[in-house]
Amino acid sequence: MAKLSFAMLNDIRQPMQFGTLRIAGGPFEHMASVKRNFNRGSKEYCCFRDLSSGHVYLEEVDLHDGQLFKKIEDDKEWADLYRYLQEYGVFEAYGMQKRSV
Repeated sequence: MAKLSFAMLNDIRQPMQFGTLRIAGGPFEHMASVKRNFNRGSKEYCCFRDLSSGHVYLEEVDLHDGQLFKKIEDDKEWADLYRYLQEYGVFEAYGMQKRSV
């Protein structure tokens, strides 16, 4: 298995405050913030949970977009992030099943 080039920035469980979010629902809770380095730069991601529905989101942080988060369109990129968070134990800390995301 190839080494994933992610770094955990923050895995503190905390409420998230949003002005405008493209995802309806909430309140939301932060689960993890992650950075990934590429040859051409880096990307940041956020994993958060909708406390009312229990749904977990993996989103790319986009500081240039008024919505703050954008959907990860690349399936491989999403799967790599999911695998990293799973290996790090983020989902286990919340008592979640393996495929609850």
